[in-house]
Amino acid sequence: PGDKYERLHRLISALGAVPTAIGHEEHDRVMAAVSHLPHLLANVLVAQAHAALGGDAMPATGGSFRDATRVAGANPPLWAEIYSDNAEALGAQLDQVLATLQDVRTRLGDLGVWQQRAAEQRRALLAADSHGGPLAELRVLVPNRPGVVADLALTLGRAGINISDMSLSPAFDKRNGTVTLWVAVGEAERARALVAGKGLALT
Repeated sequence: PGDKYERLHRLISALGAVPTAIGHEEHDRVMAAVSHLPHLLANVLVAQAHAALGGDAMPATGGSFRDATRVAGANPPLWAEIYSDNAEALGAQLDQVLATLQDVRTRLGDLGVWQQRAAEQRRALLAADSHGGPLAELRVLVPNRPGVVADLALTLGRAGINISDMSLSPAFDKRNGTVTLWVAVGEAERARALVAGKGLALT
């Protein structure tokens, strides 16, 4: 009902969130694509790697596997229920993934254009997700020592540069890591200069 919708909208806005109203079918389709499917695929990747390694330890490689499987196995009772409740929309997404993987399988020797398109689509999705305008992504190589991430954030904050989002990916040997920052496009060059001024490398 309209009056309850208005009360809920005001409450969510007062918490600092940005409420978005969509129909239930669109909700199920979107959540299947951006939330439920990634969880499923993370589980698949873990099972695939476990089988490939035969119980051996992970090799000292880059962080892409860890990043792609961060949510694998999360809260099994909850996620089993989510998969079941949205089975129809999730099944449709899985069908599309299977078709895409089969297409990729037939073109393994020539995937440069496909890889480039994925990069462009990711940038477009991240830009569309930003309520404050387009964002630039900065990847900063940092040493593994106490306070380095806080110092980086404070440096940008004192310069009036807002960090819209941040993620940390430790290296396999834990000696260093990569901090990924998202800032407004208009502040990107200034942010890069400040990062360089701290003696940190941008990758």
